[in-house]
Amino acid sequence: MLVRTCLTADGLPQEITGKEAVVVIDVLRASSTIITAFNSGCREVIPVASPEEALEMKKNLPKECLLGGEREALIIPGFDLGNSPQEYRPEIVRGKTLVMTTTNGTKALILSKGAASSLIGGFLNASAVTGKLASAPEVLLACAGTKGRFSLEDFAAAGAIAHRLSIRGAKLADLTMAACGLYLAYREKLEALLSASEHGQRIIRLGWQADISYCGQEDLCPVVPVFQENSLRIVI
Repeated sequence: MLVRTCLTADGLPQEITGKEAVVVIDVLRASSTIITAFNSGCREVIPVASPEEALEMKKNLPKECLLGGEREALIIPGFDLGNSPQEYRPEIVRGKTLVMTTTNGTKALILSKGAASSLIGGFLNASAVTGKLASAPEVLLACAGTKGRFSLEDFAAAGAIAHRLSIRGAKLADLTMAACGLYLAYREKLEALLSASEHGQRIIRLGWQADISYCGQEDLCPVVPVFQENSLRIVI
């Protein structure tokens, strides 16, 4: 197995070969929120590109469908939920279909459609994702980034997954080795790393320090959302 890494969602179209398993990583906060939603019993997540598309889609879905997501890290007007994983509690999302749109994470996910398989990963499910990748000949760890820019927290989470794969004998490309090195240097102080990151600082300024603490926890949620056709589900 060869494990490569791309640094932003914008790097995805030319990176995907069609035979790779892609792991989409947006630690702060889309991938962490989607993982949490499924861990809370969510039935399905449908990622879409824009708020307008989400609002239009809801018209044709059961009334218990929920809209979730953000623009500029804030809840979208007319939506039920924002992009804080702590909003996606079992009593709110269990058994529900969620339609989601975020600035970075859902964009990366939609761009990953050409892959052999597409998964959602982060610190919260790093070991579970590693198990799902056991038979993949090639893996691309796709960091969502922030508006086309590198995000430290996504790179570190890519390193967390890469480290686990390397223990299983995977070969790491150079950039993936760098991600692994960052993770190993900070594995005992991930909250500090996330707090110091550019996007982490913005989340803190908006009053969501608790999200930083939560999203940096390893292996809290043993679920792996898989993107098939147009939606994410848990595939056993």
